[in-house]
Amino acid sequence: MKYLLIVSVFLIRCGSIPQTDSVSSEKLLGEWVLENGSDAINYGKIEFKGDSTALFLSRGDTIYRFKFHVKSDNLYLTDILGKEESYKVISATDDQLTFSSLREKKEKQVYKRAE
Repeated sequence: MKYLLIVSVFLIRCGSIPQTDSVSSEKLLGEWVLENGSDAINYGKIEFKGDSTALFLSRGDTIYRFKFHVKSDNLYLTDILGKEESYKVISATDDQLTFSSLREKKEKQVYKRAE
């Protein structure tokens, strides 16, 4: 009887631990446009492809290409020289993607899925 009580308390406590939604690479796939970024020079549009390639576009005809993966709600970008950068993903929904910062932009960056 004591064993059943201990198991029951354990299961109840485990069930009450809030579960956090983890960001997956699949959730990022597609094209994203910077919200209110009509005057943004760099990264006004980003694209995550199924082959783990990320393209960051600028208005100056420059395309920044990375390999990417997501782990523990962090986006990891690796350039062609093997240098890796990581950025915290605050949220990723079907139509909005938010970073705490992105590359040299140290403030929150909000992207909407491109139509």
